[in-house]
Amino acid sequence: MHLMQSRIIQPSTLALYKFENNGDDSSANGYNLATQGTVPYTSDYKCPINSDVSAGQFTATNYFLGPANLNTRLTGMSVYTIEFYLYLTSYAGNPTIVQFVNSLGNNQIQVRAGTTKGTIRWWANNVETNTAEIFVLNQWNHIAVTSNGTQRTLYYNNNIALGPGTLAGAFGTVTSVRIGNPTWFGEYVTGYLDNFRISNVCRTSFPTLD
Repeated sequence: MHLMQSRIIQPSTLALYKFENNGDDSSANGYNLATQGTVPYTSDYKCPINSDVSAGQFTATNYFLGPANLNTRLTGMSVYTIEFYLYLTSYAGNPTIVQFVNSLGNNQIQVRAGTTKGTIRWWANNVETNTAEIFVLNQWNHIAVTSNGTQRTLYYNNNIALGPGTLAGAFGTVTSVRIGNPTWFGEYVTGYLDNFRISNVCRTSFPTLD
């Protein structure tokens, strides 16, 4: 399932992870990810963009950790867009796709399991928002969360799923960025992740994804 073909890297992109057999930052800003455990890569049909080389494959024992200079860059940031393609094969454990550990309370994006399976959760500085049960397993889905400094919005497959609303606030002092597995046990991604991008603007549409 291929969703888009555009590969233009926009000036507002702070970090872009294509997971093309590594965790390198394709934005040229140098925020390369460190592999924790062994992250395999898939180059078969599980790539959302035609020209992709591969996508990252995640299990209970692997994830990526952001570098210290990315923590410094994100600290205090209140206007942003975080977006990625996610191919989940299981809701098990309330998978946390990304966690920003910071001084104001963890910011994280999850897809919930249990009685709320398919619900996308965006926790930002101790304020929680939840969509309806909209996420679909075993296909590529595009998820984005944005903040304009005062409001935040959650998008699912380029449509507004929740918001705008709720004070977003800044990140505070960021101490780590984890992709694929949070600091607590059991909420890891089971599936694939590709084209993970952090931008320093609040986007309202997603006509292209690098």
